[in-house]
Amino acid sequence: MPPSRSLPIPASPSPAECDGQPDARHGGDLWYCMNCAYILCDVCWEAQPPHRRGGRGRSGLPHEKVDLQKKSVLDAALRLPGTKEELDQLHADDIETTWFGMQPRS
Repeated sequence: MPPSRSLPIPASPSPAECDGQPDARHGGDLWYCMNCAYILCDVCWEAQPPHRRGGRGRSGLPHEKVDLQKKSVLDAALRLPGTKEELDQLHADDIETTWFGMQPRS
């Protein structure tokens, strides 16, 4: 069986800055908003109208604060390899991997 290959997971997100107003007084932790696609500090988060009034995005989901470390881990896990050859090699390495599924009882 070929050795298992995994994508690297960064130990910490790359340095990030608040995407809020440049002249704002920034403060607190940094968060990522999946709906807005912005990184915002606590101060700027509350200044955005959709966040103040509990707004929802186009999908109907609320604007939620996402931890930057968790976002970084998910991004790394979901990122495809850089080239088709690398992807083909990953598929070849997994050719004998056993997959299984579950079905509800009838």
